Amino acid sequence: MIINKNENPYLSIIVYSRNDNYYTRLKACINGILVQAERHHLRSELILVEWNPLSGRPLIKDVFPWPKRSNFCSVRIIVVPASIHLRYDHSDKYPMHHFVARNVGIRRARGKFILSITNDILFSDELMEYLASEELDKDVMYRIDRYDVKRDAALLHSLDQQLAYCQKNILVVNRRLESGFWGSTNVPYLHTNASGDFLLLSKDRWHLLHGFPETDVVGMHIDGALCYMAYLAGAKEEILLDPMRIYHIDHDSIWKRPEHNWLGTFCLRAVRPKCVARGLASLVCKFFPTRSRLDVMGIPHLSYAQYRSIVLDMISGKRSIIYNDDSWGLGQDNLDEYLVVSAEWEK
Repeated sequence: MIINKNENPYLSIIVYSRNDNYYTRLKACINGILVQAERHHLRSELILVEWNPLSGRPLIKDVFPWPKRSNFCSVRIIVVPASIHLRYDHSDKYPMHHFVARNVGIRRARGKFILSITNDILFSDELMEYLASEELDKDVMYRIDRYDVKRDAALLHSLDQQLAYCQKNILVVNRRLESGFWGSTNVPYLHTNASGDFLLLSKDRWHLLHGFPETDVVGMHIDGALCYMAYLAGAKEEILLDPMRIYHIDHDSIWKRPEHNWLGTFCLRAVRPKCVARGLASLVCKFFPTRSRLDVMGIPHLSYAQYRSIVLDMISGKRSIIYNDDSWGLGQDNLDEYLVVSAEWEK
């Protein structure tokens, strides 16, 4: 089926995954997007980047129960083979290069606006209704609070059941935190908390920035750096407010490293005044750094200190806000792409 190139979707939603133990959460995420696109008439496309498919398992396009018909949301799947994944250091230990995968979808998206999310997110109806209103501003970076919910949400059959369950089973709310750039008064307080789960910019802005930084190390804090890149490129931050929410389905992560260890977090929450709390937390993180599984396995990753230095250098003009070259998002590679659902409005 051929896409009508003369008419593009309003919003492209980018998600990345592979056919592994995340499949149940991915299925809930995709089903939710497709149902709500129809419900709220959101002219959209969903781009799934399947990175480094597992040998011996079918591709997601071949196992997912795709709808036979869609009025408002097309679905494209872009496959990044293992041969490309093997180009990266520590590819035998780390199966997914998240931010390169995001960029693959962002570079090839057709929407006027592009939303990058993770593969375990559900949207509140109020949020989807707002996106469908087509009132987004091209000069704004949209962020939102993330509501972590119990993992049983993914096991319920319908989206309405899942959303009702999410409202009653919230574990924690990831709101905007103070920047943590202690001693640096010229750093704006942006909503970088859980920013990788919802970052919405115009297509022009994403392409101006060349997407998320593609580093030689595992990209912890890269989503936070992108927030500052967009802000310094002139995108005003707007935080979408409750009842607009994203729900994150809880799961065990062996990779993520906390932004602060428990003692540092305690200092931020319990000590007053705040300037003293930030100083104590900074000392705690300096002398008692948290070790993650990445540290144990010897996989280099962007430390908080490196992230802080990158942002401060961008703000001071010591480094460019654009990290990648013109080949970002595997622009030099011809990747297999499949149109698995075609929206009626663009035929």
